[in-house]
Amino acid sequence: MTTSTTERVTGLAEYSPTDAAAELSAAYPDVQIQGVVGDFTLHLSHLPADGVPMIAFLGSTIGNLYMEERRAFLSMLAEHLPAGGWLLLGIDLVKPVDRLVDDYDDPHGVTAEFTRNVLHVLNRELRADFDVGDVAVLLASVDR
Repeated sequence: MTTSTTERVTGLAEYSPTDAAAELSAAYPDVQIQGVVGDFTLHLSHLPADGVPMIAFLGSTIGNLYMEERRAFLSMLAEHLPAGGWLLLGIDLVKPVDRLVDDYDDPHGVTAEFTRNVLHVLNRELRADFDVGDVAVLLASVDR
């Protein structure tokens, strides 16, 4: 007897969870996988309710949240994760600001250009008012 499982891949960019779900479905044909576009702070209710779920929250994203946001998110996870469910949580250590600046403002300027492009898109699409100047200064001004 074959056990059928349904998994959902969630992300903000529509191509990301859809592509990931397609690749995972090809690699694991006995598992039903669906791509879901959503925000992890708003759409936990879209996670499958049957079977034994495993929620993977990777990439140290939780470290980018303020303490109150982390508390609220973990509480929501506890509400949506049934008994016997699994949580795989990616975390990172607190790093000195100069290390973060080096990480996000690499010597070749690739990350800085990517970040500037994101800010340009936000300014254009959402009518934001970001100064797209020096990304290192922008990063150093963030106090979390």
